[in-house]
Amino acid sequence: MSARVVHLVEDMRTGGLERVIAALAAGADKNKFSVEVWCLSRGGEVADSIAAQGVPVKVLGMPSRFALGFAPKLAALLKAHKADIAHCHGYTACTVGRAAALLARTPVIIAHQHSIYNEYSLRQMLTERFLGRLSDRIICCSQAVQEFVVEREKIPGRLATVVYNGTAPLNPAPKAQARRALGLSENEFVVGVIASFVENKGHAHIIKALAKAGNARLVLVGQGPLKEALEKLASEQGVRERVLFAGRLANVFDVLDAFDVLALPSIYREGLSLGLVEGLSMGKPLLASNLQGMKEVVRCCENGMLVPPGDEEALARALEKLGGDPALRAEMGKKSLELYRERFTLRQMLDNIEKIYDECLANP
Repeated sequence: MSARVVHLVEDMRTGGLERVIAALAAGADKNKFSVEVWCLSRGGEVADSIAAQGVPVKVLGMPSRFALGFAPKLAALLKAHKADIAHCHGYTACTVGRAAALLARTPVIIAHQHSIYNEYSLRQMLTERFLGRLSDRIICCSQAVQEFVVEREKIPGRLATVVYNGTAPLNPAPKAQARRALGLSENEFVVGVIASFVENKGHAHIIKALAKAGNARLVLVGQGPLKEALEKLASEQGVRERVLFAGRLANVFDVLDAFDVLALPSIYREGLSLGLVEGLSMGKPLLASNLQGMKEVVRCCENGMLVPPGDEEALARALEKLGGDPALRAEMGKKSLELYRERFTLRQMLDNIEKIYDECLANP
């Protein structure tokens, strides 16, 4: 009989965390695991996508992200479902979800840490520490996240396991087609950023760097609360015509091959960027901030370049160097593909997660 796995998450809108859950749910070994995704508050685009693929999705309507009072209701649902594994993602689901799983006496409780949260309050840190020690495993998306979990949250090292985010290119559009879809010409030097328009992703800094570099076209894939501010900034910097806001895409591989370089200029809090991993899988040179888990995806001067967070001069110099040296970009792209095959394939992620499931089920 297959083990019943329930992925718990606050919602399933478009983002790296959500795409990881979708890959885990859709790719699970159906002979061993029966998988459902439960959205505590609301669904979203990714929820709709995996539901269309046949993955059972429930939206539970939790009224507030801080509604610990929702835990007993969730516990009853887990108990009625006879869940064998509660796999929780993100702070809200890892708090409410683990509390509920403990109440339901779910045999295996797993928390999946997708980022580093230096901004946690003391209350949040103590909550993570308490629930972490009652979990069967803490899955960390990078070594940097594992260090945070062990050193800052004080979780025993035996509970914290690194499983890198993995991906597989999904019907990638070839370069010429991808550029036509975006209205880009064949010979432009194009830099792409795939990230929500929120402060920590650092879009403002690469827009300002673009004004200093003068040799690139910038494509921003995503949506978020800062879109209007970023459009205004691009106009103020005199580069609005060189910045394309491409919106949110259901499949980033529709446009990834249009980019000569994939960038992520985050200024804080990066556990491991799935967007950069997707760039690796397409053999793209990477440009990123020298932050935490970024250094596990970008080997500086091998498959890309790392710059200090928020350093617009360094970003501009990197854009100039990469834009002026196609041979360097080609060599870096080869190294990206090698690193992807070594560490970040979808199959590796699925196998490593299922190995953890098997270990935890064998030692409840």
